[in-house]
Amino acid sequence: MRNIILVVITLVLQNTAFARSTINVTQKWGGKGISIAVYSNGQAGVEFDCAHGTINSFKITKNILKSEGTLTQHTGMRPQPDHPPRIQDAGYSASINKKRMNLIVRIDGKDEEYSLTKGLDGVLMRCM
Repeated sequence: MRNIILVVITLVLQNTAFARSTINVTQKWGGKGISIAVYSNGQAGVEFDCAHGTINSFKITKNILKSEGTLTQHTGMRPQPDHPPRIQDAGYSASINKKRMNLIVRIDGKDEEYSLTKGLDGVLMRCM
């Protein structure tokens, strides 16, 4: 009975480690004030100087990226339990030419533009 329990525990641990290891970073893009990590599941994480976000579907078709996602602003201060950071809907659209990406992030009807290069880390200045 003890051997069966050990085998079951071993299988559970292996499957948990496998599940964690299957979502790997497959691409990175970086620029001034922004860094994008594209994951093997087709989503992406975005880090800004004073925010972070997600891109729901990082799928490039004919050198164009269009996706919805989120963006959460940072304040430089620890969030209070009764005032958590506000997660906002965001639109991400980009044109890509070889290793260069011109990205537009749209939040509440306002656009922010970024230039990124494939394979580079972003240059971030965290808000304090």
